[in-house]
Amino acid sequence: MVSGLSAEILVAQHEFVEVYDEPDAAVTAAAESALEAIEAKVAMSEFADVLLDGLSLASIYFLAAIGLAITFGVMGVINMAHGEFIMMGAYTGYVVQQFVTNYTLSIIIALPLAFGVTFMAGVLMERLVIRHLYHRPLETLLATFGISIALQQLAKNIFGTQARPLTAPEWLDGALVINDVISISWIRIAIFGLSILFFLVLMVLLNRTRFGLETRAVTQNRRMAANMGINPNLINMLTFGLGSGIAGIAGVAIGLYAKVTSEMGGDYIVQSFMTVVVGGVGNIWGTLAGAVMIGFLQKGIEWLNPRQHPGCTNLHDHFHHHIHSVSAKGHHRPPSKVVRREIDYGAEC
Repeated sequence: MVSGLSAEILVAQHEFVEVYDEPDAAVTAAAESALEAIEAKVAMSEFADVLLDGLSLASIYFLAAIGLAITFGVMGVINMAHGEFIMMGAYTGYVVQQFVTNYTLSIIIALPLAFGVTFMAGVLMERLVIRHLYHRPLETLLATFGISIALQQLAKNIFGTQARPLTAPEWLDGALVINDVISISWIRIAIFGLSILFFLVLMVLLNRTRFGLETRAVTQNRRMAANMGINPNLINMLTFGLGSGIAGIAGVAIGLYAKVTSEMGGDYIVQSFMTVVVGGVGNIWGTLAGAVMIGFLQKGIEWLNPRQHPGCTNLHDHFHHHIHSVSAKGHHRPPSKVVRREIDYGAEC
């Protein structure tokens, strides 16, 4: 025999729902048809939500990797401190917000300021370290890795180890909700727009300007470009600074939704290298393709994980609500029998 208290504990450990045992076949068929339609609609909504999440993640990876695509892809420099330039950009946004309380204005100021700070840091790094290590990839990797550690420690000394807030404007709060399953935050929509803008600007800069022409010339044949009157050292310095500056802007954008710490760059350096390498070294289109591939692959794997099905709860809610609705609309009489049945949600979700 089970005592009353033990029975209450056992009941509390399970979830029960009331299921109608409807004798009328027409009502049962109508309910099953409605459930199938709801299940198909929710499945399509979940698939669309995964596509939106993948596109959002791809835009973040592209924004983080596009600066590396220039320094690593165009110049062949393995810059392990790229993540720290992202971190510097995020901290620049944080510092600006300490003086400018209007969050919209602070972001408008922080974006170009972060570009300027990280551009100068990149130029300084190229002049002092990188230019002495061209065509020596192992030494470049070790040197930039050491610089990344030094920059992390410098950030800890200045800002501490706790995460610092980089607050988004009010108009970026919340999310665009399409239905109970599909939604995407306004911050990620803004990052997606910023990624598209940077892609277009870089395509014009590298393909329609003299700087882009000289950069491609130095990349293809450094000695011949020098004979044609191009200064390879100046082009390398500006190109490295450009890639670092773009990383700084990416840091401001990423800091709006991610934690701003001295180690935040490490969260994106691996994905940035993967994005550049998968898409093809030295190709902006390839970087975009690599970001899309990695973003969709990651979100697809997460969606296949049963523990991360966002629509399971909504799906069951729709099912039970619709069962009651069909029964109520089909017959204005109470069901002949009510059966209490245990439902194991974990088996499906």
